[in-house]
Amino acid sequence: MGGRGARSAERAPLRVLFVCTGNSARSILGEVLLRYRGGAAVEAFSAGTAPEGLNPLTLRVLVEAGLPTEGLRSKSVASVLDQPYDWVITVCDEARDSCPVIPGAHKVAHWSLSDPAAVEGTEDERLAAFRTTLATVDRRVRSFLREERISGGDAMTALHLLRHAHAGDPAKFRGDDSERPLSDRGRRQASALGKLLVALPKGEAPDLFITSPRVRAAQTAEIVAKALGVPVAVDRRLASPLDLDAVADILLAAGPAERPCIVGHDPDFSELLGALLGTRPIPMRKGAIARVDSAGPRLDIGRGTLRFLLPPELVPGAS
Repeated sequence: MGGRGARSAERAPLRVLFVCTGNSARSILGEVLLRYRGGAAVEAFSAGTAPEGLNPLTLRVLVEAGLPTEGLRSKSVASVLDQPYDWVITVCDEARDSCPVIPGAHKVAHWSLSDPAAVEGTEDERLAAFRTTLATVDRRVRSFLREERISGGDAMTALHLLRHAHAGDPAKFRGDDSERPLSDRGRRQASALGKLLVALPKGEAPDLFITSPRVRAAQTAEIVAKALGVPVAVDRRLASPLDLDAVADILLAAGPAERPCIVGHDPDFSELLGALLGTRPIPMRKGAIARVDSAGPRLDIGRGTLRFLLPPELVPGAS
């Protein structure tokens, strides 16, 4: 990485070939995710040493994540030997051992990934293995793009962080804290925020809400999203400790969105905001919303640009 500048938009795209044995799961996921996250800066391909067709669960997890599947097919390494590649990446040990020398490859790498198709059990257990592999490949792809200093093309993610609105004194709530609802004050905060976001110029407000399952967060998301007329998804990981990799996985699972808004809790959100901006944690009060723009769909420490941080007392009608 040392000394190299960001890959220029005027240079030819980085060409990457993913290889595994069957070209049915891992290499296909690598192809799709690198193309999605790298944008116009990359050209991604995949092939197999013994192609066996696309695994239906590969397609299923891609569709679940809102990733493109058009034109995907399983093909032989022999059919791509005449093409030049900047990188050839094998994603299974068998492919590494049997992969032929590809004359046009400038660099080679090996990612040892477990085969989700080898997992036995119920359909839910097998599907979980494919979802895990999707997340693992995505982390490797994002790391690869960072090392290659590829910003993700011209795309931008406008990530909103919304801390749940006021939910009263937790010490006075009798019951499981995850069931603690919004107070009347919190409902006013959420309603007022929804009205404010509706008044933004077209294309500026969040286009998807992803919320923690805890009642106070889910209610906040539902009130604001209803005002905007946009969908709400629930992700249990937002109720657990978070880092940027976890948030990236959550966004990937929810599908493509230009202006996603995640709704959750502190201290995670204050820490996430600081990490995105490359600073110490930045306090987010209950009902506060922040927007951080990032180049491409990736989330990197210190690479975000703060567009706004709005505490509830500055939202008309929230008090």
